Amino acid sequence: MAEVGIIEFSSDISEAEAPPALPIGEYMATVEGIESRISNTSGREYIGVTLRIAVDDFPPDFTTDAYPDGVQLRYNRLFTEDNARNRYTMRKWCEALQAPMGKQIDPNDWIGMSLRVGISHRKWEDEDQANISKIAAAA
Repeated sequence: MAEVGIIEFSSDISEAEAPPALPIGEYMATVEGIESRISNTSGREYIGVTLRIAVDDFPPDFTTDAYPDGVQLRYNRLFTEDNARNRYTMRKWCEALQAPMGKQIDPNDWIGMSLRVGISHRKWEDEDQANISKIAAAA
């Protein structure tokens, strides 16, 4: 394992405040990554999707200082077990991405594809965090 060196920040972290959450609304998002994961609660396999909302898609009055590279979010609702619910959820996801569909799906094809996401807020450790509450086709 690699040794970790000293970390230096531009200011004292004891005075750091939580950045504001991305405002509630709809945004364009791009798929940056995918990975096969196992749910801690159910033990079921799912595909974890990493999405990014670019700074250019932020509302004009939202500061980009805390998010110079955009906001990265995870979408963890694509379970891979072959049943009616999961097939339908996968269909809706592929429709939103306008990705190829059939009996076989290659999630690697999703990298670089875009869709619209609805953002809501949820509390985590007493802080508002952006949460994907809806997906839709980009156009």
